[in-house]
Amino acid sequence: MIGRGIFEDIGLFNKDNGSNSATPLERIGLVRQHINLFLETWGTRKNFEMIKKYFKIYLKDFDGAAVLRNKLLRVKTPDEMLRIIEKYEENGQS
Repeated sequence: MIGRGIFEDIGLFNKDNGSNSATPLERIGLVRQHINLFLETWGTRKNFEMIKKYFKIYLKDFDGAAVLRNKLLRVKTPDEMLRIIEKYEENGQS
């Protein structure tokens, strides 16, 4: 089923670069974008914890993915998540 394929390869429908695989920084950028879109759409009306279930889709198959994912899963606020992501993007580490 093609719909579930996106959970295995988030670049599945990307035909621009001839590759279905997003780079680690692209994946991390998607996490940041997902967090920001959630906040813009739902604010505090929905439990922010629900977004964490998607991190395993974005943050896998690159060095440090598990460490970064686990740090994000342990924090309690979107601001903490965004700080961790920003640090990773700047330094290449979480």
